[in-house]
Amino acid sequence: MSTPEQESPFILDPQGNPTPQIDLDVMRHFVGKKAIRVGRHPEDELTIYNYNSAYMEEHGYAVHPLVGISRGLILDNEGYIKARPFSQLTELDEDDELSEGKRSYFEKIDGTMLVQYTDSKGELHAATRTSFSARHAVAGTELLREYQGYPFDPNLTYIWEMVHPDLRDNLIVEYGDRKDITLLGSIATATGIEVPLPRQADVPFPVVKEYAEPLFESVRSIRALDWQNREGVVVRMDSGPQAGERFKVKFPTFEFLTMEKRGEVEYWLYDRLLEGKSFSKSIGRAPESVRPMIIRHVRELEGKIDDASANVYAALRGETVDLDNKEQQIFFSAKRLIQRMAAELLGIKPPKRNTGRQKGNQQEG
Repeated sequence: MSTPEQESPFILDPQGNPTPQIDLDVMRHFVGKKAIRVGRHPEDELTIYNYNSAYMEEHGYAVHPLVGISRGLILDNEGYIKARPFSQLTELDEDDELSEGKRSYFEKIDGTMLVQYTDSKGELHAATRTSFSARHAVAGTELLREYQGYPFDPNLTYIWEMVHPDLRDNLIVEYGDRKDITLLGSIATATGIEVPLPRQADVPFPVVKEYAEPLFESVRSIRALDWQNREGVVVRMDSGPQAGERFKVKFPTFEFLTMEKRGEVEYWLYDRLLEGKSFSKSIGRAPESVRPMIIRHVRELEGKIDDASANVYAALRGETVDLDNKEQQIFFSAKRLIQRMAAELLGIKPPKRNTGRQKGNQQEG
């Protein structure tokens, strides 16, 4: 007997083909496992589903397809899909490679993704990935309705990225007073097939910027561009084994500024120390644009390490009064070893020790 982890998330027609209706028993299974989070519409019989990032990370993103497509997925009470945004994007690191096949490259906007849908009254609305009524959804709806005269195809789900002054505190990229929505793409709601973007000249709203392929031969070449005040690039596979999938590549400066905003730079430096990398090597790895910030954190961390080392040494030295000569030798040998290891890790040259006739007067410090 099959289990929910093995079943298709879609109701199948008599020929065995998937319909635009989600099996709500499978959905309830993953909601119960806290793999998918739920948001209810305040008035209509609609529900929005968004995957739980912690669950995805715990399972290495190798999860049931329903979890991956629940990224602002809107269903009615019978499970029929009312809006279907992009599936989960995979972030690529500098050591990852792009798969074979034709690709398209788009600007990664540092904003809030919005999913367009129509309510029971036929009015246009925008939802965030998790909510129909959050203030960002309300702000997005106001911007979307500026284009309500445009003949949106009712068979498509339009996906937008909003930049708004109210988001300023949450963003890394500085957009000033910019307030707009940009079309990222459109998907056939029933089938999940993405349709071509319109030309900017043919529509009244902004369309995401598409880049020429020669700039982006690899993940490493994309990261090497490191355009300032930009988040990165979205790669869409147009052919090959991963056709239709999207990947994101973030610029190094954006990544470091994100760590700074989240208070994670010291954790990154600690991890580098544990890997045997000195502070100087860590500084060298950071983009030049953020090195002053990294150096500031290094100085603060060095101070914390010095204070902690002094406190530990004082505590240990206070205990040596009860040690015999052999035990004191072991203690000081261990301390010297720790000092050498710390000096190597921190990239600090150990102080010169006295030699020759003065050696006998040397004190342990």
